[in-house]
Amino acid sequence: MISLCAGYASCDDLSARIKMGFQSKTAEYQQLSNCCFTEADIRCEKMTEVGKLAIKYFKADCSCAQSVLKAVLEHKGISSEEFQYLAAGMGGGVAYQGNACGAVTGGVLAIGALMSQFVIDVKEHKERTYRYSEEFVAHFKEEFGTILCKELIGLDLSNSNDLEKGRSNGVFEKKCTRFVERASILVSELFSKQ
Repeated sequence: MISLCAGYASCDDLSARIKMGFQSKTAEYQQLSNCCFTEADIRCEKMTEVGKLAIKYFKADCSCAQSVLKAVLEHKGISSEEFQYLAAGMGGGVAYQGNACGAVTGGVLAIGALMSQFVIDVKEHKERTYRYSEEFVAHFKEEFGTILCKELIGLDLSNSNDLEKGRSNGVFEKKCTRFVERASILVSELFSKQ
């Protein structure tokens, strides 16, 4: 069973982390945050919903990247059907190459899509997406020690033997569901109102 607080001692612990992590944000961040997620979204139960949704999609054969992207966008009421196909090749560290974890690349794609709801100027959209993505990646790396798929799961998926080992030993179900869940929650936290 998945913990409601996704690795935190309590929902209050998670809320405190969210608030502490965003105290240094600029006025533009505050404005953007106020537009996106409501106060209720900070509650642990709400954040966990997006994580559970990501796990549901992952277990239904979406890649890790597709699962995060689709869950985050649906959680915000944005149609994700077209977007999910953009992330298809990002799983397994980009086409099973073991590079950046698909949950991370899916999270970055979700940040870009969410940012497009508020910023239409291409240059400004890119800069804000970079800033939010940098923070997301830093949180993911802090929590898991790396963003590289092959280091996170301990297998080189570009090697057919390791790929088969991952499938037959349930490595993706055992390890990747956690990355998918946390990435979707971390992205949602970035867009939460304080």
